[in-house]
Amino acid sequence: MNGVHVESKRRERLSLPAALRQSAADAGSGEVGIVCHRPNRCAWIVSAWLADLPALARAVARIAQRGPT
Repeated sequence: MNGVHVESKRRERLSLPAALRQSAADAGSGEVGIVCHRPNRCAWIVSAWLADLPALARAVARIAQRGPT
């Protein structure tokens, strides 16, 4: 996804701060790192650092304007 680096985790126990740090470290220049995670029998959850929410909102808005690829 342009502007967003997605880290996906499927496990019962997750160190969310460590996963968010990994996503941020793996993100390219100008990308926001997010973590999509899900324990068994639960819906998917998306997490991001609060400070990254404005940049994430801008990236999602740009993607929405372009439409599906």
